[in-house]
Amino acid sequence: MSDQIIFDVDGLIEAQIRQRDKDYAKVCCQNLLNYAYGKGLLCDNPCDNEGNLIMPSIIKESSFPSTCQRYNEETDSQEPDL
Repeated sequence: MSDQIIFDVDGLIEAQIRQRDKDYAKVCCQNLLNYAYGKGLLCDNPCDNEGNLIMPSIIKESSFPSTCQRYNEETDSQEPDL
């Protein structure tokens, strides 16, 4: 399996033009990644001890636990049951 980039926080922030939008994007990404790590969906904590996003933050396929990777391989393009 190749280690493709799934989510690039720096790229998302740099795509914004206004500084206010860059700040909002960073806060949203920080909250999203904190939540994902807290639920066990990411292997490594993307934030420091104070909860600040460690930059650069790039989420790759290897960032997910092996159970998530195995699930993605098995379901390929199927919709997950919610």
